[in-house]
Amino acid sequence: MASPRCPSCTDTGTKNCLGCKSVKYCSEECQQADLPFHKSFCKLFENLSPRPSSSHRLTVFFPEDSTGPVLKWEVGREFIHGQLRSSHEIQWNPITGAVRDDPVYMYYDGIQYNYRVHNHGIDKVKGRMTMVRWKGPVVFFCSRKDWDEDVHPVQDVDAVACSDLVAFLLDFRDESPEYKSREARPTFVKVDAVKVTCPGERALTGCAPCVPVKVPAMHPIRKDAAGDVADVSVGINMPLLTWKYPPNASWPDVLDRRFNPVAHMHKGIDPQIQNLSTPIHPSRNSFGFPPQTWDIGIGNALVMRQDHQPLTPDEVEAFGDFAASTCRSTSSTTRAKELDALVLAEARPEKWEVYFEDWRKVKVGFVDDPEVNGRVGGAVRMGLSMEDGEKLSDCLFRARA
Repeated sequence: MASPRCPSCTDTGTKNCLGCKSVKYCSEECQQADLPFHKSFCKLFENLSPRPSSSHRLTVFFPEDSTGPVLKWEVGREFIHGQLRSSHEIQWNPITGAVRDDPVYMYYDGIQYNYRVHNHGIDKVKGRMTMVRWKGPVVFFCSRKDWDEDVHPVQDVDAVACSDLVAFLLDFRDESPEYKSREARPTFVKVDAVKVTCPGERALTGCAPCVPVKVPAMHPIRKDAAGDVADVSVGINMPLLTWKYPPNASWPDVLDRRFNPVAHMHKGIDPQIQNLSTPIHPSRNSFGFPPQTWDIGIGNALVMRQDHQPLTPDEVEAFGDFAASTCRSTSSTTRAKELDALVLAEARPEKWEVYFEDWRKVKVGFVDDPEVNGRVGGAVRMGLSMEDGEKLSDCLFRARA
């Protein structure tokens, strides 16, 4: 029953949901984006009973007193009983922009004051409160209109249709700040971003330190306040949003298997004191450490420009090195306010432009130029090989001698 369309975009899905096997995603990022929409339905599809007969079609039903959706096999249209006279036709996903071949139909009781309480099942699948809160029983089904007979034969509701109907419920007459104007709504186009991998991920899959990815409209990093802005990036006028991937228990036990240079881009908490039982005051924040909400070691991280402009792996690799060298060069001071001022003074657009230009020269081919090497720094960087890093360190040492 899996639809070929990825529920988070308009591309073809290739990777099954490991739980229900009823939906396919085109990427890890699209699966993470669909999680809030799919989680209420995953177990239902996983434990779905067999089709009773060839005449039965799958529908989604929210009883009046429901705590969640129910998948029901129905025959014909008899399940649309008396009071369910009002309806909406969902022809497209208002968040991803995907157009449906078989519209989803929603039937409900238009006389909402007949009911004392809201339908908590619908509130649950939405995950947040919106301007419209439904009351009474609600049913969803799919239909492909037969223009010759002018009837709507009922079709099965699949997992993609469930994500589309949740997007409709979230978008319907929503007057929240992020939806009240067309310009403020999420764009349908995926954003070019970068996945920064940890040593454990690279040892497991053989991937590069920075991998280009495309982030769909529904991904958490694109929602207001969901992504953490990298503090150092603000100073160079290229604000970057960062988001931590869930950890992978399959990572091999390699050195610093969960370390991620994205930590250097932030003003956060030293991992040495992150796990203390007493609350940590914000004044303890310091540049060069991950946000307090991230766990120790970090793992993989997603980096995306806040203005949704394309971001390349080279830019992220170089900026990780720039942030790390900036924090190292100012770490001799012990007072937090002085350290903050020094880092912000170093993290300026003109300094970043010079650094990035030199960084690319070093990556394309090792440059035996003390002036360039001195600006880039002598540590082994994530964008260079170990051999080049050692050569650069030796060259820098000779330049300073």
